[in-house]
Amino acid sequence: MDRILNPILFAAHGVHCDGSLKGVRGIPTIRRSRKGGIRIGKGFQANAGKSRNMIGSGTRLLLRTVGEGQIRIGDRVGMSNCTIVSYDHVTIGDDVMIGGGVRIWDSDFHPTDFAARTSDYTNSGAHAPVTIENGAFIGADALILKGVTIGEKAVIGAGSVVTKSVPAGETWAGNPARKIRP
Repeated sequence: MDRILNPILFAAHGVHCDGSLKGVRGIPTIRRSRKGGIRIGKGFQANAGKSRNMIGSGTRLLLRTVGEGQIRIGDRVGMSNCTIVSYDHVTIGDDVMIGGGVRIWDSDFHPTDFAARTSDYTNSGAHAPVTIENGAFIGADALILKGVTIGEKAVIGAGSVVTKSVPAGETWAGNPARKIRP
């Protein structure tokens, strides 16, 4: 059923796919804003429902753009029940693996300043692009925040909160994430 419904769902939401969606197991949630864009490369693999993930993540795959947000997913990317929300740009390179329940957000969603937050509830706060470079691995339940670049072949430990950029080839973990291996 997934193989029939997903191409229709992705097309109906204006998602540009360079390859087939045969590797998408389950039905994702897609919310593309009118001015936003989502592009997925070849060889995309995704678990998109809690019964599709061996670790039992309670969410399903969510790809969401707000305003002019853009999500770009490279070739041969695998992810499992992740949430990606873009107000700006989220770019994922080739050969990236993203574990169950990972959240990638390029926005604060609201101002951190009390006066700004309470004077305008529609204010989305600060946002900045997120880039995950080729060959990176993001462990389950990690949170990648706005303005972060995860370098080529870097590893992010499960449950980490990444608040600053990670150089290529390094392993980071913790809350906030810090370098644990060169």
